[in-house]
Amino acid sequence: MGLQAVARGPRATACIILGRMGTFRQRAVLAATGPGPPQPTSDMADRIARVQIVGAWLRRRQRALAVAALGVAIVVLAAGERSSLDHRALLVSAVSALCVVFGILAGPWVGLSVAVVAGAVSVAFVLPFDDAASVAASLAAIGFWALASMAAGFISDYYRRQVASRQREVDERQRLGRALNAIGTAIASGLDRESLLPRIVRLAGLTLAADSAAVLEHDGERWRVDYGWRLDGDLLGRTLAVDPEGFAAAIEAGRAPVGACAAGEHGVRSGELDELGALAALVAPLVREDRVVGALAVLMRTRHRAWTGGELAFVQKVSTDLSAALQNVGLYEAQLRIATTLQEQMIHALPRIDGLELAAVMQSAAQPELVGGDFYDVVELSDGALSLLIGDVEGKGVRAAGLTERVRTMVRALWLDSSDPAEVLTKAGRLLIQEDEEQHVSVLLGRLGLTDGRLELAVAGHPPPVHCGVSTCRLMTLRHGPPLGAFDWRYELVTVTLGPGETLVLCTDGVIEARREGELFGEARLVETIGRHRGAPVARIAAAVRDAAQKHAGALEDDLQVLVVRRAATTTGEAETAGEKTAGKDTATVQRTVR
Repeated sequence: MGLQAVARGPRATACIILGRMGTFRQRAVLAATGPGPPQPTSDMADRIARVQIVGAWLRRRQRALAVAALGVAIVVLAAGERSSLDHRALLVSAVSALCVVFGILAGPWVGLSVAVVAGAVSVAFVLPFDDAASVAASLAAIGFWALASMAAGFISDYYRRQVASRQREVDERQRLGRALNAIGTAIASGLDRESLLPRIVRLAGLTLAADSAAVLEHDGERWRVDYGWRLDGDLLGRTLAVDPEGFAAAIEAGRAPVGACAAGEHGVRSGELDELGALAALVAPLVREDRVVGALAVLMRTRHRAWTGGELAFVQKVSTDLSAALQNVGLYEAQLRIATTLQEQMIHALPRIDGLELAAVMQSAAQPELVGGDFYDVVELSDGALSLLIGDVEGKGVRAAGLTERVRTMVRALWLDSSDPAEVLTKAGRLLIQEDEEQHVSVLLGRLGLTDGRLELAVAGHPPPVHCGVSTCRLMTLRHGPPLGAFDWRYELVTVTLGPGETLVLCTDGVIEARREGELFGEARLVETIGRHRGAPVARIAAAVRDAAQKHAGALEDDLQVLVVRRAATTTGEAETAGEKTAGKDTATVQRTVR
């Protein structure tokens, strides 16, 4: 939770907003598309699919099927020639059913062919033509065969087309729904224009099988091409004149997507299409504060086309989500500027103290989202001692950053009438409780005597420091208390001595809790890293701790800070002489890394 992670303000807020947007989008999809027809069970769906496969196979083989049907009809009717009249009537009924079945399966014209040939065969061999009544009855039977087969075929084709149309609608809904989910994921995973626009515009263009797509900015008088996918490079950044009778007026009036067509066949004529090199487009407004500030344009450069209702609803949802996302980006960038300014104010230079070496490094997480709550403070006290403070505010954000400054200022003020770090932390904790502060603060506070090296320490829920002597390094054992603001607690004091040449390393939990696949960097690695560099300059020790934690984690999930203090091995007089010889070289170093 680094001090320098101020570039993180609005991302968490935006993620909450976008999460709610995702819920709204799902409801909108349901409202727009309706619950749909009851879905068949899997067994029924399998049977329907098998029937459709058989029907398609038969329709692809209409000629062979017609020959086979005629053969069956001839055999049946030939058999009827040698049968009794009752049997002949039964066979005529069978031929009727055969005509209907083949009309249903193979289409009306195959059914009609079967009926005509069967009628001709029946006239020759089966049906009686003894008198006018028998002739009329025979012709009526043949006519019935023809009408029944044609009617069955046409009805079957109609319902087949209805099923295919419904299936296309279902497929389109599923395809557009998957695209909306992908776009929602893209919106939730990025809050900068450079990552947001390419992913959303590309997904919208691919989903609608477009040749290209663009985001246009609108200032009321002209368009400007802000971003393009598969768009000619010379169009990016170009300003376009607004056609008063084109799609600009249409989306301004309706606040809904409109189709545009250069020929006027599938939408409004719009002069902007010529400048964009497109024959057709689907354009949806980008609205901010009830004003049209731009448009998402899906472009067809090689052909005209009409847009379905599902596609209109899809691009409307995309433009609505994109409008909200771009508004969040603006909020993010504004808070980023505030956070950057705040960050600079929060960085305090280390003092130059004779006989001491001081260094601090700060490293933000790999993907900073908000202002971090890590902080440190080193200040000379009125009695000549040195106050060493390092801490971490629970949570992140501008509020957390503000609390770090309050705690820092509070500690400095409490030193005026307090004698040791435990008393300062006890009073600070009570003040935070009185203020009803919801966020807690982990703190390590020390008081270092510059003449004798006496080091007094008190801890409020913070990782202990590492003490390095001439030959060894160890993690100090302290009397821990809860974080400030959690309870009314009387903190305890631990006193040690920081001898000449010895080093004290303080760090926030971002170091110890740096993890890779669940494995923490941990205290043991911290002590080992410091031990390998204990003889190095303090700035190198601080950088080594930071680099080791970052290497272990690969990508830091939390910010970290490291503060290193070393007493010089020389006496005060020798230190002053050394200072004169190395005039202009700082022994107090602050390193800051912000990503």
